[in-house]
This record gives sequence, C-alpha cells and structure tokens, in this order.
Amino acid sequence: MKYIYSLVILSLLFSCSKIPDTRYFTLAHKSAESQNSGSDKVLVIKKIKSDPIYQQDKFVYRPSEYEIKFDHYRRWVQSPPQILTNRLKEYLKSRNDFKYVSSELYQNEGYLQLDCTLVRFEEIITGSKRDATVAVEYKLLQMPQEQLLTSGTIEKTEAISGNSAEDIVKAMSTATFNVFSSLAGIIQE
Repeated sequence: MKYIYSLVILSLLFSCSKIPDTRYFTLAHKSAESQNSGSDKVLVIKKIKSDPIYQQDKFVYRPSEYEIKFDHYRRWVQSPPQILTNRLKEYLKSRNDFKYVSSELYQNEGYLQLDCTLVRFEEIITGSKRDATVAVEYKLLQMPQEQLLTSGTIEKTEAISGNSAEDIVKAMSTATFNVFSSLAGIIQE
C-alpha cells in the first residue's frame, strides 16, 4: 500500500512540473554601411573553426572563471562557427571592400584568405554582472603563396541588459558585429 501511495504522490509531483520549451535563436544580422566602391581584391573566408564546446548548438555560459555550463533549452539554429562563418561573409560582402567574397576555394590568381578560430562565444556571469563575449583568432594570408600578412586575436564584450534570452542574443549580436567591424578594419590595412 505504501508503494502505491508513493507512486501516486510521485506522479502528482511530476505532472505539476513542466519541462521548458526548447527555444532556438540566431544572431541579428547587421549589414555594414558600404565603405568603398569596390576593389579588385578577392577574399576567401575559410570555415571558422572552434574548440569542441562551441561546435554544438547549446548556449554556453560561465558562472565562474573555472566552470562552463550549457543551457539545454536555449539553442542556436546552427553551431556558433557555422553562424559566424555565414554572418561574416554577409557582413564583408555588404561593405563592398572586395570584388568577390566567398567561402569557396578561389582558383584564379592571387587572393586573400581569412582563416579564423572562434575562441569564445559565451555569456560570462561575474556576481550580478552578465556579459556576452566573442573572441576570434585570425590569420590573413596572401594566396597562393600562403604568405602571412597579419594575425592576432579580437575579443569584444557587450553587457547583457536584461534577463531574457533575447537580451543575451542581442548582446551576442552586438559583440559579434564589433568583432567583424574590427576584423574588416584590419583586413583593409
């Protein structure tokens, strides 16, 4: 009899709790204002690489310097490297700095190749402060010689203004746009 009562109580408890819906998000696309009237340069953007933690679609957050957690109910529509590869290509095309921007191999004469690795793409929680952080390591090569023109790391942080998933995504979008803007400036130097 105790066993039946226990089962009834457990089933009532489980029926009262609701599993949250899984929600999917993407970055807001910001086009750059056209900076130039075009040039004869060609830019090939290689698919952005990342550490394994960013190769899945769950939101990543750090509640402390040493701990990484995943949000199982808030997800990206694609892995962050896929989203950033597509958005970076769209962003650089919208700037009109290049004759041609692609993620496909370019078979003609010399071109620039941008090779990036996503180092951070996460929410960072420090006490009551929450920030969206995006960091990318980059290498710009003159091809086909594979001559390194420049390399480095760009990291941008944006404060998260509210508590909703949309607030996180808005801050991640802004931080990403700021990384892209800095990267475009470096490519043009």
